[in-house]
Amino acid sequence: MVVSARKPSSKSTKGDPLPNLADRTEGRHDNTDRPAAGSLVPFNFAVPAEFKKAYKVAAAELDMSMVDVLKESFELFKRQHGLK
Repeated sequence: MVVSARKPSSKSTKGDPLPNLADRTEGRHDNTDRPAAGSLVPFNFAVPAEFKKAYKVAAAELDMSMVDVLKESFELFKRQHGLK
């Protein structure tokens, strides 16, 4: 009885090597890029759930967006503390 066995492959079984990341330019962000003036950018921070709910309700009662309430609140804060 003759059994034929496969010859082991010399090719790596670990997949293709990673490309040289230094050569990639697509999707790359330069730290000198600045968003356009007036454009919205993320401003994330954590607050207690009760605060968020009360903030959202207050904004809705005033028919304002939460962003507009934040902007107006910050302007008032700056005036109260003598900031520009």
